[in-house]
Amino acid sequence: MFKNFLTLAVRNLLKRKLYSFINIFGLAIGVAVCLVILKYVDFELSYDSFNKDASRIYRTVTSSYRNGEFRGSGVISGYAQGPSLLADEPEVKAYIRTHPMYGGAVVTYKRDAGDPSTFHEESMQFVDSTFLDVFTYSALEGNLNTALDNPKSVVITKKTADKYFKKGEDPLGKILLVSGGWADGDYEVTAVISEVPQNSHFTFDFLFPTHNLLQNDQYKHDDGWGWNNFHTYVELNPHADVKKLEEKMPAFIQKYRGKDLAESNSKDVLTFQPILDIHLHPGLDYETSATVSVNTIYFFIIIAIFILAIAWINYINLSTARAMERAREVGIKKAVGALRSQLIFQFVFEAVLVNATTEVLKGKAEKLTGGFSLRKALVVFQFASSLILIAGTFAVYRQLVFMRNQDKGLTMNQMLIVNGPKILDRKVAKERLITMKNEVKKIPGVINVTTSGAIPGGGYNWGTGMRKDGAQREESKTGSVVWVDPDFVETYGITILAGRAFNPEIKSDMKSILINEAALTAFGLGTAENALSERIILGGDTVAILGVLKNYHWNSLKTDHSPWLFKADTISSRAYSIHISSNKISETIRQVEKQYKEAFPGNPFDYYFLDDFFNAQYKADQQFGKIFSLFALLAIVIACLGLWGLASFTTTQKLKEIGIRKVLGASVSSIMSLLSWQFLKLIMIATVIALPLALYGVHSWLSSFAFRIGLQWELFVVPVVILMVLALGTVSLQILRGANVNPAKILRTE
Repeated sequence: MFKNFLTLAVRNLLKRKLYSFINIFGLAIGVAVCLVILKYVDFELSYDSFNKDASRIYRTVTSSYRNGEFRGSGVISGYAQGPSLLADEPEVKAYIRTHPMYGGAVVTYKRDAGDPSTFHEESMQFVDSTFLDVFTYSALEGNLNTALDNPKSVVITKKTADKYFKKGEDPLGKILLVSGGWADGDYEVTAVISEVPQNSHFTFDFLFPTHNLLQNDQYKHDDGWGWNNFHTYVELNPHADVKKLEEKMPAFIQKYRGKDLAESNSKDVLTFQPILDIHLHPGLDYETSATVSVNTIYFFIIIAIFILAIAWINYINLSTARAMERAREVGIKKAVGALRSQLIFQFVFEAVLVNATTEVLKGKAEKLTGGFSLRKALVVFQFASSLILIAGTFAVYRQLVFMRNQDKGLTMNQMLIVNGPKILDRKVAKERLITMKNEVKKIPGVINVTTSGAIPGGGYNWGTGMRKDGAQREESKTGSVVWVDPDFVETYGITILAGRAFNPEIKSDMKSILINEAALTAFGLGTAENALSERIILGGDTVAILGVLKNYHWNSLKTDHSPWLFKADTISSRAYSIHISSNKISETIRQVEKQYKEAFPGNPFDYYFLDDFFNAQYKADQQFGKIFSLFALLAIVIACLGLWGLASFTTTQKLKEIGIRKVLGASVSSIMSLLSWQFLKLIMIATVIALPLALYGVHSWLSSFAFRIGLQWELFVVPVVILMVLALGTVSLQILRGANVNPAKILRTE
């Protein structure tokens, strides 16, 4: 019997090849896409779960208020926070402080024989010796229990070891020279670990002990609460209650920060964020890595459900449609004694469920109760889902194009960035940096050159509270400061609204600042012209405002303009910004490299283009757009396949009607209009349902961008037109084929 059922199943599949293909291919794509999305969701939800005691590890988060106004929540702290928590709170088992090597450093391995390995590195972290006790990593070489005990030790990843050491060279015990960083000197490789898992919010290639960092003058003369450049983690004791710990934080803050906060009418709220929640909770200031909103995860789950539902609807629609076609077969089998269980087993075997009665044997091809209405509802669902996905894809594409093409207020194109030297004798540093700049200016193809302590998209040099001279301390607002040389404004083409740029010949200019428009509002400076007569209290100094610049996008368009200040520096060693022409770019870069190596021997020549660097901030959004577009395309393909099959079936069912109409004089175009209208009505119903949902979804996604496209009519009309063209194009082919059939062939049996 099994063989008989198998034979019948294969025969029925081959008899209707189109329907079989649509069902199998559609379901296969739907299930495959669903599994891929679920795999992605599982990965995103697994961040930091590789740590053995992840459920007991937390990161400190500080929410700041001034004059009762919320100023934001950040994940940075002073170096004293961790030790104080361990000393005061019994719930805390251990603390871990991490501190990036801001600006990177040059690392060199000098061999006894052969050329040294020298690279500029960015992914470097200072950590406490407890780091490898609390976080879980696999040692390939060395002992992780003691690897960071020596202040002059360094732990590297396998990828880094392969980069610096040749095959056959044992990394353990080798000395790496670090230059131009926060703690220069020789460091012994004490351990090599496997690569940092991709699902880690904390990434690195090098780990250095915090000990040497704290010998830096910036921290040596600080009480541990002033410079907030550290990220603090705590591991709680088993069975410790984090809620009870947080209840004690107001008293903790009062003990160590109460006096300073009271002077500025400020308030800090200290909370503990589980590391398992870090990746899925964006919005915190000074985050260490890219985060994903949990809403994005839910969104992809919904897409998976939509795509699977669209494939399932194809399956149901075509199966119920064919059920009427096969009803006569069922009736005959029941008439000759087939049991209901046998029929059910056969159709389950064929993945088709059908109910029929022996009345069909009399030639009554009656519709299943509510079957046609159900099919209409399912088709409407397909159209609505497809329309939402098309609208979403279109909105994502338009926003990404908008962010790439939006005027940033400063020159991005053809801006070559060259990392400054890290290995440099301080006695001749200034002279060589200036010489390099002047020599590069002479190169044909170079338009202008400037140096700065940071570049657009690359952060700032100093974030601190500042206020207008004469304002109360509690009126301070947080602003960002970047050191630039006198040619910066001209090289970057920034518009000056009032005042002027720095003139190195005027001593007072080099002690003044340039501010942006956002600072005018933040500090109550009035108009750009009025601001020139004001002064700003910055740190412990009072500085004059030399010029006001038109707002420029230093950061991603996701963030709004904020107070941004330029301080003058004769020359900077952080980065050269070289504006070049579009002619002979490779030759220009080659000549820049030649000058660089002559000026700074022993330093690697690292360069990149600013527009690529700046747009890297949108990498996550671009990936989201690509994934969303792909899944939307697959959903549309599946829906069109189902529509093709359903149109084919509908046309076949109406062949006799078509024949009669043609005999009575109906034209092919009128028949096509009549049958197409049935599907057009469904598209219109789907549009009414989908547009409000699409509007809500697009508006919610765009709300995360400070600068965004508007909700223009074309965002929603274009997707409707696309869907109509695809849908009507799909059904029209089948309807045209049926409308052109000779009516004599159709009606000869009647």
